[in-house]
Amino acid sequence: GEPVARERLLPGGVITRVASSFVRVGTFQYFAARDDYAAVKQLADYVIEKVTRDGKTYYNINDYPKLRELFGQLLRETQRIKSEGDFEACQALVEGYGVKVNQELHAEILERNKQFTSAPYSGFVNPVLDPETDDNGEITAIKVKHQASFANQMLNYSEKYGFLPGMN
Repeated sequence: GEPVARERLLPGGVITRVASSFVRVGTFQYFAARDDYAAVKQLADYVIEKVTRDGKTYYNINDYPKLRELFGQLLRETQRIKSEGDFEACQALVEGYGVKVNQELHAEILERNKQFTSAPYSGFVNPVLDPETDDNGEITAIKVKHQASFANQMLNYSEKYGFLPGMN
């Protein structure tokens, strides 16, 4: 990539997490911070559906291709800001993201996440999806389980997916 000025010139690069089923509140906040309420409405009305069940808020994704397109727009703009050093756009993005937060949804998320006791800066604790199958091996249901902690998750990942020998 292009050189990036830090303490000195360093090679530039991009690391991006992409998952078609992963929607963050920040996706809405990005467009809201730019006063692009048409995109917010499009995202909310067509691409995903807000569902409230048993006092909890969920989002169902109705159109994965359109969601990927919207994520692409967000990534493109983020890269433009980084590549051009567009301070004003960066400032608007950061300030809008931090300021335009749905306080009720934020409070709900905080309450729902009290069950996780690991420090918030240690990493994401991802759900474990366990398929249930019938006699023919067809998946009939998915049970969602949660790791007890970030440390347990990382230990399980190393056991399941580690490829290095036990002793180096």
